[in-house]
Amino acid sequence: MKLSKEERKRIIDEPGMSWKDWGRFVLLKYWYVFFSFLVDIGIPIQYLENYELVGTRFAYYEMIISLVIEPFLIYLELKIYKILFPREKDTID
Repeated sequence: MKLSKEERKRIIDEPGMSWKDWGRFVLLKYWYVFFSFLVDIGIPIQYLENYELVGTRFAYYEMIISLVIEPFLIYLELKIYKILFPREKDTID
């Protein structure tokens, strides 16, 4: 596919995002979701391991408390995600 001179000039003049901007605006979203997932999974697993090691009722209650707090943590992570990475239609020009 051949490009006309005007199209080539437009592509050269407007190359798109730099690597720094791409890492900041695109890649960071995926890393944030990945680490949020690790935190969400890690909290209950930590108490499950403690329950096997200690085996007390206190460790069992800690696990239940962590599972109750988990939806609030997910909600907080979602709010932080929306603040850090707003949709283009939500931004003010």
